[in-house]
Amino acid sequence: MDKSLYEFLYRLYKVLDTNERIHVLSGYRTAATNESLRKASSKVAKRSFHIAGRAVDFYIPGISNKVIQREARRLMLGGVGYYVKSGFVHLDTGYARHWVTV
Repeated sequence: MDKSLYEFLYRLYKVLDTNERIHVLSGYRTAATNESLRKASSKVAKRSFHIAGRAVDFYIPGISNKVIQREARRLMLGGVGYYVKSGFVHLDTGYARHWVTV
């Protein structure tokens, strides 16, 4: 896993000022796993940062994903996706950008 991703998560966690645990839904993925997920959903990128260990999908109980996304965007440390219906936030160590998927 990319050390910069851990730094991003750590800094976000500190900003959120919580003691709740981070619930990771997806971190590193093999290319085969990513391709399988792509076949099931159009929301999975072909060259996902997950394949390189540069992304994480997660939520933190008791903290709105909207708040998590807002604070992650403020840090400007990488990509931030908010998957509203799926109930998680995506962080990656690519260039600073953001998106919302309903």
